[in-house]
Amino acid sequence: MESPGENLVIRMWDTLMGKGIGGLLRPGQMKREGLASISVDRARMLIDAQTQRDVEEIKSGRKDASDFPLELKFANADNIANIVNRIEPSLSMDTLIEVGNSRVLNDALRHEVNTANAIIFAEEVLRGDDTEPSSEKVDEDWLYRWRDYTGDVSNADLQMLWGRVLAGEVKNPGTYSFRCMEFIRNLSQSEAKLIEAMCSLVVDIFIWRPSTDKLPLRMSQLLELEELGLVSGVAGSLSLQYKHTEAPGAGWSKLLRSNGKCLYVQHSDESSVLKIPAYAITKLGMQISTLGSFNSNIGYLEDMARSFVAQGYTVQMGDITAEKDGYVLWGNKVVIT
Repeated sequence: MESPGENLVIRMWDTLMGKGIGGLLRPGQMKREGLASISVDRARMLIDAQTQRDVEEIKSGRKDASDFPLELKFANADNIANIVNRIEPSLSMDTLIEVGNSRVLNDALRHEVNTANAIIFAEEVLRGDDTEPSSEKVDEDWLYRWRDYTGDVSNADLQMLWGRVLAGEVKNPGTYSFRCMEFIRNLSQSEAKLIEAMCSLVVDIFIWRPSTDKLPLRMSQLLELEELGLVSGVAGSLSLQYKHTEAPGAGWSKLLRSNGKCLYVQHSDESSVLKIPAYAITKLGMQISTLGSFNSNIGYLEDMARSFVAQGYTVQMGDITAEKDGYVLWGNKVVIT
């Protein structure tokens, strides 16, 4: 019996192996040797952990080439001692070559380990997704750019982020642009925290702009988000307008979504226009907002709902339970007064 995301996982591995990416994991080879699925996962983790330990041993000089079944050559212990203990300045070409080769190999191993970790995170994301793979293929240049950026990241949280990027691109090629990857590559920790705060406030394609100080973000933070290219209209007076779009006689209604929560807005007058003062989320901002699971700011959503009630609308807030093919299922409805 197929797991929910098996087709997506197969698509991911076909894509990666076709480009020589993720060689440390080699799931196809392990399956051909008769390992069951759980053994494959265990083998991957063991290989990854062992390789990381080997890299640290090499970096510290506690091991050399004779300790590993590799054809490539590391600097031996005697040469390392020569470098450390040498008093008079001197230059040994043989030593430089060995040290250079060792550094290249160290970097290559680290790069492979980091990439392998991100791939495992991507597989975990895809396993629980029952979406059918797209007929489009991941762009080759995109894939190599992703590999190069991911290989430089040793932090587990960032590896998880790059894993989500890969999973989203395999699921729907074209989801994440080159600009998005470049942005993530240069992201600082303080900027990441600010973006997390922003994403908790995103409703559909905007952030509600209240007339008082009820917005959790300060103006300086909004300006920084605008400078990063994630938000627009901070200095302006943007106002979104939602009109009736359903069949005549059905009544006016609009469902607004925000991180697993939703606001269902209704009005008896189909000619009514819901006006929402807002800051717009840019295309880059929308791409970034899909890369994590963010908690909704309930107080912020309730304040926004009350502003709709003040315009004559009835509003219910609830939890989104499922989304598929443009339809949304939601429950735990609470009327906002």
